[in-house]
Amino acid sequence: MRISYEQARLALARLKIAEAANEQEVLRTAARISARTLDIERVGIWMFDAMAGQVQCKALYTRASDSYEDGTVIRAVDAAPYFAALGERRVIGTRDAITDPVTRDLAASYLIPHGIGAMLDAPIYVDGELVGVVCHEHVGGTRDWTAAEIDFAGTFADVLASLYLQRRLRVSEAAVRLAASRVQEEQRIANLTQVVRTLAHDVNNVLTVTALHASRLARDASPELASIGRDLEAASEFGGRILRDLQLFAARDESERAPIGDVIERFQPMLRALVKNRVDLDLFVEEPRLLPAASRTHIEQILLNLVTNARDASPDGAVVTVRAGRAEAGLFLEVEDHGTGISPNVRAHIFEPYVTTKADGTGLGLSIVDAIVTELGGTIGLTSEVGKGTTFCVVLPLQT
Repeated sequence: MRISYEQARLALARLKIAEAANEQEVLRTAARISARTLDIERVGIWMFDAMAGQVQCKALYTRASDSYEDGTVIRAVDAAPYFAALGERRVIGTRDAITDPVTRDLAASYLIPHGIGAMLDAPIYVDGELVGVVCHEHVGGTRDWTAAEIDFAGTFADVLASLYLQRRLRVSEAAVRLAASRVQEEQRIANLTQVVRTLAHDVNNVLTVTALHASRLARDASPELASIGRDLEAASEFGGRILRDLQLFAARDESERAPIGDVIERFQPMLRALVKNRVDLDLFVEEPRLLPAASRTHIEQILLNLVTNARDASPDGAVVTVRAGRAEAGLFLEVEDHGTGISPNVRAHIFEPYVTTKADGTGLGLSIVDAIVTELGGTIGLTSEVGKGTTFCVVLPLQT
């Protein structure tokens, strides 16, 4: 059934390429509308690849079979006059496509095999750039194109250009929003880092004085004062652990990068000293030359906090396993323990500051890891079963 030009224009105006996933569906609908409007057998929408010097069919509708196809490629070098005309004409209308100087180079490879006798093609321009062409292909003999048909072909190309321009603007807007969000996050982390540095300096002074007097009290002959001194020493030591966590977060070095195998090899003695006399440590690096987009200090901070967490959750003599290797999104770092596990209620808040399952824990280690990973554009997740253990998995992008 043929439809009027006004019906067709209204139907085309309602089309919208919301995302890449529905692009082909929209193009197929547009091709079908145009075929019914011009009472033509084949309508194809082709996109131009400037780098490859070719057009590729994205959607081609055939009326007789009410079917679609795509994927065919035509190279500019094989049809130079036709590609030149795309850059010079609003519409290319050929009464006899087999003999016309603009299209005859396509005869042997494309026109004759498909029985095409005449063509009405219109280039698609977006922001002054040739991005594609819409091809109306008359099957049979020659065909004279009316002024109304030529005008509609140009309008159809304009509608497609508008669809692609809208999608390009949506992509650009999304990129701007993402960039703004990253700037805000970077500023937030920079502000937090500055606050942490200031606090760490001041708290260190307080702890130094407190520890000095606590040590003196602990050696006092009076049992009561000695007990108070020991309590103060324990409190000072606890405060020191908090301070070290804060200093690690504030002292991040983003300059030095090294393959993951080198980072873990150099840091291995520190990790083994960390778990000594408590648990055994197994280290596995699948692809040691992988280069993460993170500094050596970043990686060390992540491993230090995750291994400490695993050690404290494990019974004496258990095994903590550290693995590193290639992930789909870059590089993974995995720390597995066979300890107490984490309940679902705690898992929901485990990366929040001061959330801890340890009686003497600071609750900062995992929040620091989460902040570092987020800043690097990575992800962190965990699997855990109460009574059986926990595995934390960090995925970081690779250096490009």
